[in-house]
Amino acid sequence: MVGPRRGFTLLSISLVAFCTTLVYLYSAPRAVRWRRFPNTVGSNLHNDDNNSNPSSESDYSVSHADASPSYAIPSYTRHLVVAKMKDEDAGWLYNEDLAGAIVKVYIPDDKSAALTVPKNKGHEAMVYLSYIIDHYDNLPDIAIFMHAHRNSWHQAGLLEHDGPETVRRLSSARVTREGYMNLRCEWDPGCPAWMHPGVVDKDSLRVEEPVMAQAWTELFPGIALPEVVAQPCCAQFALSKARIQSTPREKFVFYREWLLKTKLLDDVSGRVFEYLWQAIFTKNATFCPDMYSCYCDGYGVCFRDNKDFDYWFELRYKKHMKQQQLDEWRHKASVVDRYQQTADPGTIESLELEVPPAGRDIELTTEIDSLAQLMEDGRQKALARGKDPAVRAGAAGRNWTEGDGF
Repeated sequence: MVGPRRGFTLLSISLVAFCTTLVYLYSAPRAVRWRRFPNTVGSNLHNDDNNSNPSSESDYSVSHADASPSYAIPSYTRHLVVAKMKDEDAGWLYNEDLAGAIVKVYIPDDKSAALTVPKNKGHEAMVYLSYIIDHYDNLPDIAIFMHAHRNSWHQAGLLEHDGPETVRRLSSARVTREGYMNLRCEWDPGCPAWMHPGVVDKDSLRVEEPVMAQAWTELFPGIALPEVVAQPCCAQFALSKARIQSTPREKFVFYREWLLKTKLLDDVSGRVFEYLWQAIFTKNATFCPDMYSCYCDGYGVCFRDNKDFDYWFELRYKKHMKQQQLDEWRHKASVVDRYQQTADPGTIESLELEVPPAGRDIELTTEIDSLAQLMEDGRQKALARGKDPAVRAGAAGRNWTEGDGF
Protein backbone atom coordinates (compact mmCIF):
# COMPACT_ATOMS: atom_id res chain seq x y z
CA MET A 1 0.00 0.00 0.00
CA VAL A 2 1.33 3.44 -0.92
CA GLY A 3 1.44 5.89 1.98
CA PRO A 4 -0.22 9.31 1.60
CA ARG A 5 2.97 11.33 1.15
CA ARG A 6 4.60 8.80 -1.10
CA GLY A 7 1.40 8.53 -3.13
CA PHE A 8 1.33 12.28 -3.56
CA THR A 9 4.96 12.32 -4.71
CA LEU A 10 4.46 9.56 -7.22
CA LEU A 11 1.26 11.19 -8.45
CA SER A 12 3.01 14.51 -8.97
CA ILE A 13 5.78 12.82 -10.95
CA SER A 14 3.20 11.05 -13.09
CA LEU A 15 1.32 14.27 -13.69
CA VAL A 16 4.49 16.04 -14.81
CA ALA A 17 5.23 13.28 -17.31
CA PHE A 18 1.64 13.17 -18.55
CA CYS A 19 1.33 16.93 -19.03
CA THR A 20 4.68 17.14 -20.79
CA THR A 21 3.67 14.39 -23.18
CA LEU A 22 0.28 15.98 -23.81
CA VAL A 23 1.82 19.37 -24.59
CA TYR A 24 4.25 17.68 -26.96
CA LEU A 25 1.42 16.13 -28.90
CA TYR A 26 2.17 18.73 -31.54
CA SER A 27 5.89 17.98 -31.73
CA ALA A 28 5.98 14.24 -32.31
CA PRO A 29 7.53 13.11 -35.61
CA ARG A 30 4.24 12.91 -37.45
CA ALA A 31 5.87 13.89 -40.70
CA VAL A 32 6.90 10.26 -41.06
CA ARG A 33 3.48 8.83 -40.29
CA TRP A 34 1.75 11.39 -42.49
CA ARG A 35 3.38 9.83 -45.54
CA ARG A 36 0.58 7.27 -45.34
CA PHE A 37 -1.85 9.92 -46.46
CA PRO A 38 -2.14 11.58 -49.87
CA ASN A 39 -1.30 15.25 -50.11
CA THR A 40 -4.76 16.62 -49.55
CA VAL A 41 -6.04 19.88 -50.91
CA GLY A 42 -9.54 18.90 -50.09
CA SER A 43 -13.02 18.12 -51.10
CA ASN A 44 -14.54 20.95 -53.08
CA LEU A 45 -17.58 22.77 -51.74
CA HIS A 46 -20.62 22.92 -53.95
CA ASN A 47 -24.32 23.56 -53.78
CA ASP A 48 -26.26 20.69 -52.25
CA ASP A 49 -28.37 19.74 -55.25
CA ASN A 50 -28.62 16.84 -57.66
CA ASN A 51 -25.59 18.01 -59.57
CA SER A 52 -22.54 16.27 -58.13
CA ASN A 53 -20.16 18.54 -60.00
CA PRO A 54 -19.10 21.71 -58.19
CA SER A 55 -19.97 24.88 -60.05
CA SER A 56 -17.13 26.80 -61.57
CA GLU A 57 -18.17 29.91 -59.65
CA SER A 58 -17.75 28.29 -56.26
CA ASP A 59 -14.70 26.14 -56.87
CA TYR A 60 -11.02 26.78 -57.27
CA SER A 61 -8.23 24.49 -56.20
CA VAL A 62 -5.00 25.55 -54.52
CA SER A 63 -3.15 24.98 -57.77
CA HIS A 64 -5.15 27.82 -59.31
CA ALA A 65 -3.00 30.91 -59.78
CA ASP A 66 -4.84 34.08 -58.82
CA ALA A 67 -2.11 36.00 -60.60
CA SER A 68 1.31 35.31 -62.01
CA PRO A 69 4.03 36.79 -59.78
CA SER A 70 5.97 39.49 -61.58
CA TYR A 71 9.62 38.92 -60.79
CA ALA A 72 10.52 42.24 -62.39
CA ILE A 73 8.82 43.93 -59.42
CA PRO A 74 11.32 44.05 -56.53
CA SER A 75 8.72 43.78 -53.79
CA TYR A 76 5.09 43.28 -52.93
CA THR A 77 3.00 45.54 -50.73
CA ARG A 78 2.17 43.66 -47.54
CA HIS A 79 0.06 44.22 -44.47
CA LEU A 80 0.62 42.26 -41.27
CA VAL A 81 -2.77 42.05 -39.56
CA VAL A 82 -2.53 41.22 -35.87
CA ALA A 83 -5.13 40.54 -33.19
CA LYS A 84 -3.70 41.90 -29.93
CA MET A 85 -5.20 42.41 -26.50
CA LYS A 86 -4.56 45.75 -24.79
CA ASP A 87 -2.19 44.37 -22.14
CA GLU A 88 -0.47 41.87 -24.42
CA ASP A 89 3.23 42.41 -25.07
CA ALA A 90 3.89 42.56 -28.79
CA GLY A 91 7.02 44.67 -29.02
CA TRP A 92 8.33 42.55 -31.88
CA LEU A 93 5.76 44.13 -34.17
CA TYR A 94 7.56 47.45 -33.87
CA ASN A 95 11.15 46.49 -33.06
CA GLU A 96 11.90 43.76 -35.59
CA ASP A 97 12.63 43.73 -39.31
CA LEU A 98 9.40 42.59 -40.94
CA ALA A 99 10.55 42.86 -44.55
CA GLY A 100 8.62 46.05 -45.21
CA ALA A 101 5.25 44.79 -44.01
CA ILE A 102 2.94 47.53 -42.70
CA VAL A 103 1.61 46.46 -39.32
CA LYS A 104 -2.13 46.70 -38.69
CA VAL A 105 -2.79 45.97 -35.03
CA TYR A 106 -6.40 45.54 -33.98
CA ILE A 107 -7.12 45.72 -30.24
CA PRO A 108 -10.52 44.14 -29.54
CA ASP A 109 -10.66 45.08 -25.84
CA ASP A 110 -9.87 48.78 -26.36
CA LYS A 111 -12.62 50.84 -27.96
CA SER A 112 -10.31 53.87 -28.06
CA ALA A 113 -7.70 52.07 -30.17
CA ALA A 114 -7.03 53.33 -33.69
CA LEU A 115 -8.04 49.90 -35.01
CA THR A 116 -10.65 47.95 -33.09
CA VAL A 117 -13.72 45.78 -33.69
CA PRO A 118 -17.49 46.05 -33.12
CA LYS A 119 -17.35 43.52 -30.27
CA ASN A 120 -14.64 41.58 -28.49
CA LYS A 121 -15.90 38.17 -29.56
CA GLY A 122 -14.66 35.29 -31.66
CA HIS A 123 -10.97 35.77 -30.85
CA GLU A 124 -8.89 36.59 -33.93
CA ALA A 125 -11.78 35.86 -36.33
CA MET A 126 -13.47 39.17 -35.49
CA VAL A 127 -10.22 41.02 -36.18
CA TYR A 128 -9.52 39.27 -39.47
CA LEU A 129 -13.02 39.85 -40.81
CA SER A 130 -13.02 43.47 -39.66
CA TYR A 131 -9.72 44.13 -41.41
CA ILE A 132 -11.02 42.69 -44.68
CA ILE A 133 -14.23 44.71 -44.45
CA ASP A 134 -12.33 47.90 -43.55
CA HIS A 135 -9.68 47.54 -46.27
CA TYR A 136 -11.55 45.67 -48.99
CA ASP A 137 -11.15 48.42 -51.60
CA ASN A 138 -7.59 49.30 -50.59
CA LEU A 139 -5.91 45.97 -50.02
CA PRO A 140 -2.17 45.36 -50.36
CA ASP A 141 -0.80 42.66 -52.64
CA ILE A 142 -0.44 40.35 -49.64
CA ALA A 143 -2.26 40.34 -46.29
CA ILE A 144 -0.71 38.26 -43.50
CA PHE A 145 -2.94 37.36 -40.55
CA MET A 146 -1.22 36.47 -37.28
CA HIS A 147 -1.52 36.38 -33.50
CA ALA A 148 0.36 38.86 -31.33
CA HIS A 149 2.68 36.42 -29.60
CA ARG A 150 6.19 36.31 -30.97
CA ASN A 151 7.06 32.74 -30.06
CA SER A 152 4.61 29.87 -29.93
CA TRP A 153 4.27 26.28 -31.06
CA HIS A 154 1.66 27.71 -33.44
CA GLN A 155 4.52 29.11 -35.52
CA ALA A 156 6.66 27.14 -37.97
CA GLY A 157 8.94 24.72 -36.14
CA LEU A 158 11.66 24.95 -38.77
CA LEU A 159 11.71 28.72 -38.26
CA GLU A 160 12.22 28.22 -34.53
CA HIS A 161 8.58 29.15 -33.87
CA ASP A 162 9.52 32.79 -34.41
CA GLY A 163 6.96 35.34 -35.62
CA PRO A 164 9.32 37.87 -37.23
CA GLU A 165 11.21 35.11 -39.05
CA THR A 166 7.92 33.75 -40.35
CA VAL A 167 7.01 37.15 -41.79
CA ARG A 168 10.47 37.75 -43.25
CA ARG A 169 10.76 34.39 -44.95
CA LEU A 170 7.18 34.09 -46.19
CA SER A 171 7.21 33.94 -49.99
CA SER A 172 4.88 36.59 -51.38
CA ALA A 173 5.28 34.91 -54.77
CA ARG A 174 3.85 31.66 -53.41
CA VAL A 175 0.97 33.47 -51.72
CA THR A 176 0.25 35.23 -55.02
CA ARG A 177 0.26 31.92 -56.89
CA GLU A 178 -1.77 29.99 -54.35
CA GLY A 179 -4.06 32.76 -53.16
CA TYR A 180 -4.27 31.27 -49.66
CA MET A 181 -1.40 29.91 -47.58
CA ASN A 182 -1.72 28.55 -44.07
CA LEU A 183 1.38 29.81 -42.23
CA ARG A 184 1.67 26.48 -40.42
CA CYS A 185 3.04 23.83 -42.75
CA GLU A 186 2.99 21.04 -40.16
CA TRP A 187 -0.19 19.02 -40.25
CA ASP A 188 -0.60 18.30 -36.56
CA PRO A 189 -3.02 19.35 -35.23
CA GLY A 190 -5.62 19.77 -37.93
CA CYS A 191 -4.83 17.30 -40.71
CA PRO A 192 -5.58 15.00 -42.39
CA ALA A 193 -9.06 14.49 -40.89
CA TRP A 194 -9.38 16.64 -37.79
CA MET A 195 -13.03 17.63 -37.60
CA HIS A 196 -16.15 15.58 -38.31
CA PRO A 197 -19.18 17.88 -38.45
CA GLY A 198 -22.18 16.33 -36.78
CA VAL A 199 -20.22 14.47 -34.11
CA VAL A 200 -21.94 15.35 -30.84
CA ASP A 201 -19.55 13.74 -28.37
CA LYS A 202 -17.46 16.38 -26.62
CA ASP A 203 -13.70 16.26 -27.09
CA SER A 204 -11.39 18.52 -25.08
CA LEU A 205 -9.18 18.99 -28.15
CA ARG A 206 -12.13 19.74 -30.43
CA VAL A 207 -14.55 21.80 -28.36
CA GLU A 208 -16.13 23.22 -31.52
CA GLU A 209 -16.83 19.87 -33.19
CA PRO A 210 -20.33 19.31 -31.72
CA VAL A 211 -21.51 22.70 -33.04
CA MET A 212 -19.70 22.63 -36.38
CA ALA A 213 -22.59 21.17 -38.37
CA GLN A 214 -25.01 23.88 -37.26
CA ALA A 215 -22.40 26.59 -37.83
CA TRP A 216 -21.69 25.21 -41.31
CA THR A 217 -25.33 25.29 -42.38
CA GLU A 218 -25.67 28.87 -41.11
CA LEU A 219 -22.45 30.15 -42.66
CA PHE A 220 -22.69 28.22 -45.94
CA PRO A 221 -26.41 27.84 -46.66
CA GLY A 222 -27.08 25.50 -49.55
CA ILE A 223 -23.60 23.99 -49.41
CA ALA A 224 -23.41 20.28 -48.63
CA LEU A 225 -22.14 19.43 -45.15
CA PRO A 226 -18.75 17.72 -45.60
CA GLU A 227 -17.82 14.57 -43.73
CA VAL A 228 -14.46 16.07 -42.76
CA VAL A 229 -13.24 19.59 -42.13
CA ALA A 230 -9.49 19.94 -41.83
CA GLN A 231 -6.49 22.22 -42.20
CA PRO A 232 -3.37 22.80 -40.10
CA CYS A 233 -4.20 24.85 -37.02
CA CYS A 234 -4.02 27.69 -35.73
CA ALA A 235 -5.76 30.51 -37.63
CA GLN A 236 -2.66 32.17 -39.06
CA PHE A 237 -2.47 32.54 -42.83
CA ALA A 238 -1.66 34.79 -45.78
CA LEU A 239 -3.91 35.89 -48.63
CA SER A 240 -3.44 37.55 -51.97
CA LYS A 241 -5.50 40.61 -52.83
CA ALA A 242 -7.06 38.70 -55.71
CA ARG A 243 -8.12 35.82 -53.48
CA ILE A 244 -9.78 38.12 -50.94
CA GLN A 245 -11.61 40.06 -53.62
CA SER A 246 -12.85 36.89 -55.30
CA THR A 247 -15.42 36.90 -52.48
CA PRO A 248 -17.77 39.90 -52.35
CA ARG A 249 -17.31 42.25 -49.41
CA GLU A 250 -20.94 41.64 -48.42
CA LYS A 251 -20.12 38.01 -47.71
CA PHE A 252 -17.49 39.02 -45.15
CA VAL A 253 -20.03 41.36 -43.56
CA PHE A 254 -22.39 38.37 -43.37
CA TYR A 255 -19.73 36.24 -41.67
CA ARG A 256 -19.03 38.97 -39.13
CA GLU A 257 -22.72 39.43 -38.41
CA TRP A 258 -22.97 35.72 -37.71
CA LEU A 259 -20.07 36.03 -35.29
CA LEU A 260 -21.70 39.00 -33.56
CA LYS A 261 -25.08 37.30 -33.20
CA THR A 262 -24.21 33.66 -32.51
CA LYS A 263 -24.93 32.38 -29.02
CA LEU A 264 -21.72 30.37 -29.07
CA LEU A 265 -19.13 31.36 -26.51
CA ASP A 266 -16.26 33.63 -27.50
CA ASP A 267 -13.64 30.90 -27.70
CA VAL A 268 -15.88 28.34 -29.40
CA SER A 269 -17.03 30.75 -32.11
CA GLY A 270 -13.40 31.63 -32.76
CA ARG A 271 -12.47 27.96 -33.00
CA VAL A 272 -15.26 27.41 -35.53
CA PHE A 273 -13.63 29.92 -37.86
CA GLU A 274 -10.17 28.49 -37.20
CA TYR A 275 -11.17 25.43 -39.21
CA LEU A 276 -13.30 27.25 -41.78
CA TRP A 277 -10.91 29.80 -43.25
CA GLN A 278 -9.88 27.26 -45.88
CA ALA A 279 -13.52 26.74 -46.79
CA ILE A 280 -13.99 30.48 -47.24
CA PHE A 281 -10.82 31.12 -49.22
CA THR A 282 -10.18 27.88 -51.13
CA LYS A 283 -13.71 26.48 -51.36
CA ASN A 284 -12.30 23.26 -49.90
CA ALA A 285 -13.46 21.74 -46.64
CA THR A 286 -10.15 19.91 -46.36
CA PHE A 287 -6.91 21.75 -47.07
CA CYS A 288 -3.73 19.86 -46.18
CA PRO A 289 -0.88 20.83 -48.53
CA ASP A 290 2.31 18.80 -48.64
CA MET A 291 4.53 19.80 -45.73
CA TYR A 292 7.80 19.46 -47.61
CA SER A 293 6.78 21.74 -50.47
CA CYS A 294 5.06 24.17 -48.11
CA TYR A 295 8.26 24.72 -46.15
CA CYS A 296 10.45 24.86 -49.25
CA ASP A 297 8.37 26.94 -51.64
CA GLY A 298 6.72 28.93 -48.86
CA TYR A 299 9.70 29.73 -46.63
CA GLY A 300 12.82 28.62 -48.44
CA VAL A 301 13.55 25.76 -46.03
CA CYS A 302 14.44 23.11 -48.57
CA PHE A 303 15.73 19.74 -47.46
CA ARG A 304 17.33 17.52 -50.06
CA ASP A 305 14.28 15.28 -50.21
CA ASN A 306 11.39 13.96 -48.15
CA LYS A 307 13.68 11.49 -46.40
CA ASP A 308 15.91 14.26 -45.06
CA PHE A 309 12.84 16.28 -44.17
CA ASP A 310 11.40 13.40 -42.14
CA TYR A 311 14.77 12.79 -40.48
CA TRP A 312 14.78 16.32 -39.06
CA PHE A 313 11.43 15.70 -37.39
CA GLU A 314 12.66 12.37 -36.06
CA LEU A 315 15.57 14.21 -34.44
CA ARG A 316 13.18 16.72 -32.94
CA TYR A 317 11.07 13.94 -31.46
CA LYS A 318 14.10 12.18 -29.99
CA LYS A 319 15.26 15.48 -28.51
CA HIS A 320 11.89 16.00 -26.91
CA MET A 321 11.88 12.52 -25.39
CA LYS A 322 15.35 13.10 -23.93
CA GLN A 323 14.20 16.45 -22.56
CA GLN A 324 11.20 14.78 -20.97
CA GLN A 325 13.48 12.24 -19.30
CA LEU A 326 15.70 15.06 -18.04
CA ASP A 327 12.72 16.96 -16.66
CA GLU A 328 11.57 13.83 -14.82
CA TRP A 329 15.09 13.27 -13.44
CA ARG A 330 15.23 16.84 -12.15
CA HIS A 331 11.79 16.56 -10.59
CA LYS A 332 12.70 13.37 -8.75
CA ALA A 333 15.99 14.88 -7.65
CA SER A 334 14.25 17.97 -6.28
CA VAL A 335 11.79 15.82 -4.30
CA VAL A 336 14.63 13.80 -2.76
CA ASP A 337 16.61 16.97 -2.04
CA ARG A 338 13.62 18.57 -0.33
CA TYR A 339 13.15 15.58 1.98
CA GLN A 340 16.87 15.41 2.70
CA GLN A 341 16.80 19.00 3.92
CA THR A 342 13.57 18.90 5.93
CA ALA A 343 12.79 15.34 6.98
CA ASP A 344 14.13 13.16 9.77
CA PRO A 345 16.88 10.66 8.93
CA GLY A 346 15.48 7.61 7.25
CA THR A 347 12.49 9.42 5.75
CA ILE A 348 13.61 8.82 2.20
CA GLU A 349 13.97 5.10 2.82
CA SER A 350 10.68 4.86 4.68
CA LEU A 351 8.79 6.66 1.90
CA GLU A 352 10.57 4.56 -0.71
CA LEU A 353 11.27 7.65 -2.80
CA GLU A 354 12.91 6.94 -6.14
CA VAL A 355 16.42 8.36 -6.17
CA PRO A 356 17.42 9.24 -9.76
CA PRO A 357 20.69 7.72 -11.04
CA ALA A 358 23.66 9.96 -10.31
CA GLY A 359 25.11 11.58 -13.42
CA ARG A 360 22.18 10.67 -15.65
CA ASP A 361 21.26 14.34 -15.94
CA ILE A 362 24.68 15.10 -17.41
CA GLU A 363 24.34 12.25 -19.92
CA LEU A 364 20.90 13.43 -21.00
CA THR A 365 22.06 17.03 -21.34
CA THR A 366 24.91 15.92 -23.58
CA GLU A 367 22.56 13.85 -25.74
CA ILE A 368 20.10 16.74 -26.02
CA ASP A 369 22.85 19.14 -27.06
CA SER A 370 24.07 16.67 -29.68
CA LEU A 371 20.59 16.25 -31.16
CA ALA A 372 20.05 20.02 -31.15
CA GLN A 373 23.27 20.49 -33.10
CA LEU A 374 22.26 17.89 -35.68
CA MET A 375 18.92 19.62 -36.07
CA GLU A 376 20.47 23.05 -36.51
CA ASP A 377 23.04 21.74 -39.01
CA GLY A 378 20.25 20.23 -41.08
CA ARG A 379 18.16 23.37 -40.83
CA GLN A 380 20.99 25.63 -41.95
CA LYS A 381 21.69 23.40 -44.95
CA ALA A 382 18.00 23.51 -45.85
CA LEU A 383 17.99 27.30 -45.60
CA ALA A 384 21.02 27.51 -47.88
CA ARG A 385 19.41 25.18 -50.40
CA GLY A 386 16.27 27.32 -50.31
CA LYS A 387 18.14 30.26 -51.79
CA ASP A 388 17.97 28.52 -55.16
CA PRO A 389 14.64 29.35 -56.87
CA ALA A 390 14.93 26.25 -59.04
CA VAL A 391 14.98 24.07 -55.93
CA ARG A 392 11.86 25.76 -54.60
CA ALA A 393 10.08 25.32 -57.91
CA GLY A 394 10.98 21.64 -57.97
CA ALA A 395 9.62 21.11 -54.47
CA ALA A 396 6.33 22.69 -55.50
CA GLY A 397 6.15 20.80 -58.79
CA ARG A 398 6.41 24.00 -60.81
CA ASN A 399 8.20 24.48 -64.10
CA TRP A 400 11.19 26.78 -63.80
CA THR A 401 13.46 28.33 -66.39
CA GLU A 402 16.63 30.34 -65.98
CA GLY A 403 15.80 33.89 -64.97
CA ASP A 404 12.62 33.05 -63.10
CA GLY A 405 12.45 34.20 -59.52
CA PHE A 406 10.85 32.49 -56.57
